[in-house]
Amino acid sequence: MSQSPYLEQVPSPVNFVLRSPNCSLEKLLELPDILTELRINKRLQKFISGEHVLDQLFDYIRGTGDERFQSPATQIVCSEIMTISENIFYFPHLINSLFKEISQSEDEITISCISRVLSVLMNLPTSNVFEIMSQTPNVINVLMNKINNYEVSQFILSIMKYSSKDELGKATGAYWLCQNGFVSDLLKLFIVSESNGDNDKIESITSLIEEITLLKESSIIFNNYLNSNENLSSFYSIIFNTKSLYVFEKGLCIIQNILACCVYSGDLCISPYNELPMVYQEICKYFEQISYHFKYENGPITQVRIQLVHLLLSLTLSNYSYIYNLIIKYKLMNILLDIFFNFNHNCTIFRQIAFDIISFIINQSVEPLKSTLLETGLLKRLVEEDKKSIQFKNQFNYYPDHHSLTIILMNNIHLVAEDDPSDETHNDLFMNQFEEYYNKHILPRETILTNHYLCEILPGDSKENEGYIFDFFDDEM
Repeated sequence: MSQSPYLEQVPSPVNFVLRSPNCSLEKLLELPDILTELRINKRLQKFISGEHVLDQLFDYIRGTGDERFQSPATQIVCSEIMTISENIFYFPHLINSLFKEISQSEDEITISCISRVLSVLMNLPTSNVFEIMSQTPNVINVLMNKINNYEVSQFILSIMKYSSKDELGKATGAYWLCQNGFVSDLLKLFIVSESNGDNDKIESITSLIEEITLLKESSIIFNNYLNSNENLSSFYSIIFNTKSLYVFEKGLCIIQNILACCVYSGDLCISPYNELPMVYQEICKYFEQISYHFKYENGPITQVRIQLVHLLLSLTLSNYSYIYNLIIKYKLMNILLDIFFNFNHNCTIFRQIAFDIISFIINQSVEPLKSTLLETGLLKRLVEEDKKSIQFKNQFNYYPDHHSLTIILMNNIHLVAEDDPSDETHNDLFMNQFEEYYNKHILPRETILTNHYLCEILPGDSKENEGYIFDFFDDEM
């Protein structure tokens, strides 16, 4: 809907100040409704777009002057009013002043305000922030030193996402960062932070890498540089040899994310060790430690073990036969099943990830992992665990935590075997007993449950509902 040309003439405190002979930015910033009116008041936009006013506005953002105005000044620039933004880009000294101040300032609020402004301005269509930044010396080093600040890490992420208008979709910012030593700086900072016990920096680095790996184009560039980085081996070594459980947990989080970005697309890759991506070559050195930390007997499921099961998921998705053989060698699937069915914990998060791993292997026929699961007696164990769950239910009047996931796994295995007569499960010596148990106990139980819910949804006696097909996707529902 188009804006009425008379709206800005409506009496308001903002218009009153704008028409007064003593109008000033300070008086406007004191008004509580300035941000609301900024989007609709053209007179206000024009006033703020003036060079002198913009200079004042950026002084406040940099922490110069009355500290009361730092936050509203930041919000005005971040409101993405094109009239104001275009004029900011017309005066490059404004952007330069922000980079100069952030390199000198130790004030966290000022650093946050500057970083937030730079992030917002970076993403605008006619932005010149990237061009100015790329000509600013030591800017990456400055940002890395202040990475604890959330807004700084978000600005780095904005750079990673940036693509110039001439190279849309080519991740210009990611290339620039990586070509100027960003990956090396990040790994070195993690190593130094572990030595110094700086957990805040460890957390910031972990969160940043986690977000980078979610970016389609940028994550590819990031991982290409990571796989050729000379500090990668030291990075892995620090993680697996640290005495800090916190660093170990965060390091595992980073590794499982970067591995997930380097999966092999296509048929199973049978490349030898020396042809694997470096991120996989390095993890191969630590399978014995992974197995040791993964084992569980009782007590709570720790965050480390949750990160390890995430790591196992990434390894399972890798599509490298060399990695699969190591999973088998160190019996990681056996350990996974033991924890999944263990009654000594109720960690649904762990079980859900374990379920995803097993389901992926079964449904996608991931070999040799699928054969290994069957050889460890998966079918027999599913039957035995279901019997235990029934006994548990009879004793405590509720099912154990893993029961519903166990039933879904049994359903999936039954359907896979039913759909494909050549499936590996048919070669399992226990398959006949599994199918017999499934048809006799699981299927009737599922049918009773389904009928119960249908009767709840469709009130009335059985004759009224007889032959009625309930459409769960009915548009009229």
